[in-house]
Amino acid sequence: MRHFIPTFGIKDTAKNCREFVMDEHIDVFWRIFKPLAIWIVIFTAVDIAVSQFLMPIDPETEKRSEFGVGNLLVAYLYSCLVISWHRVVIHGPNDFQPMNPLKPEKTDWVFIGMGILLGIGVGIVIGIISAVGIALFKALGVLIILPAIFASLFVLVRLIFYFPSKATKNTITLKQSFEMTKGYVWKLIAAPFLANLKLFILFFIYVTVGLVIIGIIVSTLSTPAIIAIVSLLFTLPIILYFQPLMTVIGVTVLSNYYQHALQNKGVPE
Repeated sequence: MRHFIPTFGIKDTAKNCREFVMDEHIDVFWRIFKPLAIWIVIFTAVDIAVSQFLMPIDPETEKRSEFGVGNLLVAYLYSCLVISWHRVVIHGPNDFQPMNPLKPEKTDWVFIGMGILLGIGVGIVIGIISAVGIALFKALGVLIILPAIFASLFVLVRLIFYFPSKATKNTITLKQSFEMTKGYVWKLIAAPFLANLKLFILFFIYVTVGLVIIGIIVSTLSTPAIIAIVSLLFTLPIILYFQPLMTVIGVTVLSNYYQHALQNKGVPE
């Protein structure tokens, strides 16, 4: 198994990362993901079952409320996959140490915690700007909301090298990441999209056809049990194939540019 060699161009990086995952190390991916997949299915099934059978019905929408505890646990398991895959790309497929979801280390918690804090922070900032923009400019508030979203995305991308660093137990700060990502922002956005393009197309086709079939089934056999079974069957290919593969390809792109920046810029003082 070859050690990953970082590239700079968007097309080269997309091709390099896609081949690294899909052609050369898909067995490593499944070795990491299979133990997590069992619990992802269980937690997803619990969420669907509880939502369909136990949650109260909203009198306004006449639909049951969503039960989301399982989704939080699934998000944690995907974080384990992300951390492990950063190590595959950076340390090498023969030398990496996968994250143990039952025994997370301090750096693992920091990785997850910082991701949550940044997500909440961005949500709060966008929410405040949106509320103020709409209050002051009413219909023209969208002219403020959209730039706020793009600015938040820009800041997030500039801070993103913090995560491969933390996943591999290094000490790059958010400030250092902001400096290191200069010149990589567009590449960090475009390369994952291009690398995942085939999967995006397959995913779109699957979801479109699947929703049509679900609509037909539910319209004729609309019982909680049928809805739960159909929802789970529809969700399984997403959570066991499309989502994890698109995730690790995106992680590979991020690790690619992180390593490229380390090799060509180094860590700022």
